[in-house]
Amino acid sequence: MDDKITNPHDKFVRETFSDTERAMAFFEKFLPEQVRNELNLASLKVSKESYIGSDLSEYLSDIVFEVKTATDKPIDLVLLFEHKSSPDRYTLIQVGHYMFAHWTSVGTKRSL
Repeated sequence: MDDKITNPHDKFVRETFSDTERAMAFFEKFLPEQVRNELNLASLKVSKESYIGSDLSEYLSDIVFEVKTATDKPIDLVLLFEHKSSPDRYTLIQVGHYMFAHWTSVGTKRSL
């Protein structure tokens, strides 16, 4: 059995932020007050979905949460972490690809 850890950054991010209390504390600290006021962070739950295709999984890590708004409407709140060992001029294109994949997937599941 191979005990080698592959993608340690991905594992760290997923383990850390899959704990809803940690994620809630992160959002409370780093989201702008106007955004926090529109969310019911107590309703935060980790979704099992990921929108990153295998072609980007080596570069990007995502965690998708569902949270209810102040009006009780469920929305997705996504943390996207990008980690590279050296600068890459195409990072914004990769992040854009991820965002469009997410929007496309969400659009097919529910109306926006």
